[in-house]
Amino acid sequence: MAEEKIYLARQPILDLNNEIVGYELLFRATDVPFADIDDHALASASVIFNTLSSFGFEKVLGNHKGFINLNNDMLMSDNLELLPPQHFVLELLEIVEITNAVIERCRELKLKGFSIALDDNLFSEAYSPLYDLVDIVKIDVLHMTKETLTRMVELLKRWPVTLLAEKVENDHQQKFCLELGFQLFQGYYFARPTMLRQNRMDSAKATLMRLLNQVLSDAEFVEIEQTFKQNPDLTYKLLRLVNSVMIGRREKTSTLRQAIVTVGMQHLKRWVLMALFANRDGERPGSPLLEIAASRGRLMECLVERQPLLKPCCRCVNAWNMKTAAGWLRSWKRSG
Repeated sequence: MAEEKIYLARQPILDLNNEIVGYELLFRATDVPFADIDDHALASASVIFNTLSSFGFEKVLGNHKGFINLNNDMLMSDNLELLPPQHFVLELLEIVEITNAVIERCRELKLKGFSIALDDNLFSEAYSPLYDLVDIVKIDVLHMTKETLTRMVELLKRWPVTLLAEKVENDHQQKFCLELGFQLFQGYYFARPTMLRQNRMDSAKATLMRLLNQVLSDAEFVEIEQTFKQNPDLTYKLLRLVNSVMIGRREKTSTLRQAIVTVGMQHLKRWVLMALFANRDGERPGSPLLEIAASRGRLMECLVERQPLLKPCCRCVNAWNMKTAAGWLRSWKRSG
């Protein structure tokens, strides 16, 4: 039986030299070239969680920036602080209602180092406070006359924003946008969205709920560590998150205890909430190979506890557990 997969699409964003400067990251539930999105918050949560924990953002983005679509709910969520701001652009969907709270939230995110873009924007004076804050304004040039597009660009010149032409589909559109002063481009003329696929390694909802209760009640590290050990998939994803996001560390985080300490309780709570939200489509049975990895890791701990003269430090035991789990994960993926 074929393994279930996780999907994520990305479409390149190019500069004046036709060089890639970023990717818009797009939600995909199945292996189809489009997404019918009913819940924008769920779509954004899935994109963020899968980019950070399932794929790893270095694999998805390389040295480029990732553009992530947000509705009101996700914009206001502190889960955004899981993202390393220097690697992501927060793209406000056209459905975001412009309120004082939204304006203040954008100002706060800018101070944290995020770049902000307006998606599919139609000029309106109501956006004036946001034009003062945002870095990029994306304009759908496919469904706009030359006269309307020219007028919009003239109005936007009052602000020091970068103009991005999206849905560019031919050479004539690109040349006209260049003449108007657009600096970034996106559309089928350059590249269609590319699908990224990865085997799903399911996170048990019961384990996530237990973790959430523990972080909310300020449980001891050892309790949280034991809960993670019941689900090697979550341990693997936490390590991937820490090694992806904590840029600048001299050494990679290789043990579960070190990962929990490094990420901290506040970020761990956000990560667990994001995982619960992104995976709320129901539970699936875990891999028996992952269960074997967890059992063997626990067996190793029991053995060394009974042999005090040979007892290694917790770091060594955890490292052995992670190597065991990683090995089984690789075998599981190859055998699928």
